[in-house]
Amino acid sequence: MKISIETLKENGACSDGMEWLESLGTLDLKTVIEKGIEQEQWSHLRYGLSYLMTKPQRVEWVIFCAESVLHIYEDQYPENNAPRKAIDAAKNWLKNTCEKTRKASSASASAASTAAAADDAAYAADDAYAAAAAAASTAAASAFVAASYDASAYTVDTAAFTAAIAADIVDGVYDAMTITLIWKGYKILTGDTK
Repeated sequence: MKISIETLKENGACSDGMEWLESLGTLDLKTVIEKGIEQEQWSHLRYGLSYLMTKPQRVEWVIFCAESVLHIYEDQYPENNAPRKAIDAAKNWLKNTCEKTRKASSASASAASTAAAADDAAYAADDAYAAAAAAASTAAASAFVAASYDASAYTVDTAAFTAAIAADIVDGVYDAMTITLIWKGYKILTGDTK
C-alpha cells in the first residue's frame, strides 16, 4: 500500500513527520513501518497510520489498544467495570455507526472518564501497578471518545501511547507493545485479517 502525501497533509500531519517520511525515500507503507520501527519513530508511526484511516478504522484500533491492557486495570480494580463498558460502547458504535448509538453510550464515557481521573491519583502515590491501571483506564476511555466524539489522530495516539505505558510499567515491554500496536494499526488500515 502506498502512502498518500495529500491525505497526510489534509489530515494535519506535522512538518516534522512529513520531513521524516520524505527522508525515507519511499511511500510503501510496510517499508515505512519497518524503517520507523528500526528508528523507534513511535509517534510518527502512530499518527501517520491514524491520519490514513477512516473513523471506523481508528475506533477499531483504539479498541484494540485498550483491550490489550484492560486486564491491568481489572486486576487492580476488579469491582470497577467502567473501562470495559467504555470499550463495549465503542464496539457497539462500530456495529451501528449512527447518532442514536453514539448518544446511547454517553454514560459509558462519563463513567470511564471518572474512573480514569480517580485512578490518575495513583501516580501521585507512586504505586507503579496503580499507575499502569490508570494508563489502561485512559486507553479504555479513549475508545469511547473515539466512537462518540473525536476519532482524531490525537485520540488514537493517546490510546496507543497509554497502552504501551501500562504494559511497560507492569512488564517492561514498551517497545514490544508499541510494535504490536503499530502492526495491528497497519493490518486494520490495509484490511489484512491475518
